[in-house]
Amino acid sequence: MLLAVALPTAAVGLGVQAFVTDRVIEGPSSPSADGGDRRDGYGDDAARAVASLWTTDASASDSESMSTIATAKRGRVRVHPRPGARRDTRLFVKRKGQKGPLTFLVKRQRKGWVKVLLPERPNGSTGWVRERELSFAQTNYRVKIELRRHRITVWQGDEIVQRAKVGLGQSATPTPSGRYYLTELIKPPSPDGLYGAYAFSLSGFSDVVSSFNGGNGQLGLHGTVDNSGLGKNVSHGCIRVSNKVIRRLANRLPLGTPVVVKR
Repeated sequence: MLLAVALPTAAVGLGVQAFVTDRVIEGPSSPSADGGDRRDGYGDDAARAVASLWTTDASASDSESMSTIATAKRGRVRVHPRPGARRDTRLFVKRKGQKGPLTFLVKRQRKGWVKVLLPERPNGSTGWVRERELSFAQTNYRVKIELRRHRITVWQGDEIVQRAKVGLGQSATPTPSGRYYLTELIKPPSPDGLYGAYAFSLSGFSDVVSSFNGGNGQLGLHGTVDNSGLGKNVSHGCIRVSNKVIRRLANRLPLGTPVVVKR
């Protein structure tokens, strides 16, 4: 299923953009589209935490396996179509009620400027942000979702640390292929609910669902208590894994981790 929230309580669409710390603090809940609850809420030190958790020094691993995560120092950044552009710029802000910083996956760096992947439509949107507006961290985690095999594989550097079956979108609401990253970690009030023990929001959106119970079709990677749907096309576009797997991922993966969804 897609991640959903009741606006304006704590969300931008069917998922949200935020961060993960060493703990997920439960905050005010809001009903999901599927009748469950979702909770947002994180510590005040999240901006500092996101820059250091689950990261690896670039010198410690092959640079090709490293990804750079950028976090807005404040709750907004100015996005430019190209470095130095003064026209057609726009303010990219935190959603209403978001307690954590904006997090981006870095695509390219140029002196004083950073090209980042933006969590918005159309999928794959990018923009340039001044380096001084961001703080940086690196991670050697990466995730691949194989649609035909219904399989998730997680690497830390060159080592596979998790591989499992997943449930994917139905034919009418398929999970779109593309390059995304993790934007938020949510802990539902009950692991037996529709989103399982944890739910990650992705930077991508459904190609066919533009609105869903007050949301805008943002993709999610979440747990499930019903493992019978794993290995099948059963969702509205989100990626389901067992609660056992999502708990492991929640303890390992920082926001900003790259996620490739391929056929």
